[in-house]
Amino acid sequence: GVHLDRAYSGTLTNDNAIAVVGRTDSYAYRPELYMLKINLAGDTLWTKLLGGVSVDEGHSIQQTNDNGFIIAGYTLSYGLNYNFYVLKVNAEGIEEWMKVYGYGGSLSRAESAQQTTDGGYIVTGTISPNACDILLMKIAPDTLDIKEQQIKPEWHGSLGATIFSGPLLLPKGKNCRVFDITGRVVTPQHIKPGVYFIEVDGEIVSKVIKIK
Repeated sequence: GVHLDRAYSGTLTNDNAIAVVGRTDSYAYRPELYMLKINLAGDTLWTKLLGGVSVDEGHSIQQTNDNGFIIAGYTLSYGLNYNFYVLKVNAEGIEEWMKVYGYGGSLSRAESAQQTTDGGYIVTGTISPNACDILLMKIAPDTLDIKEQQIKPEWHGSLGATIFSGPLLLPKGKNCRVFDITGRVVTPQHIKPGVYFIEVDGEIVSKVIKIK
């Protein structure tokens, strides 16, 4: 079949290469957020597929003070409509954290993100169906110790997380804690639909998505 791949944004990196972000459906039945790094001759150094279980796109990429990257775009993987999607990766393109923002069922798309002088991030985008609505958002500096690259590869292939509904089942006889994507400890019996990290005996071992 015909695959649709698009590059939306690129940035010159501190090591004299180019980081590019966009979308691809060459690896799955749906568009996935696609990041690649190339040298100045155009040779591919590495590629990464990022995002969740549904449609994800990256529309902006900027290098951060720690030589990682902040990516802005939109996602259909978390919620019933397109939502603001902000993703932080390290210098190798490995996801460190992500934030999803939805606004009353509107079609929300983040179009640009960059780091600010206080170490936080400024994000701009649009909200539809009122096409003239522009959203400006400030994200606080990184404060979380939960890094996605610490999670063991026990996920479902390239999807990056285990999807479940109903109660969250935790290993018996273990010291377990559940964190939401802001780093707060939550009660497993009362979690709402969303993305969570599971800690077992002091180590983050999995990422899960509760759908209902």
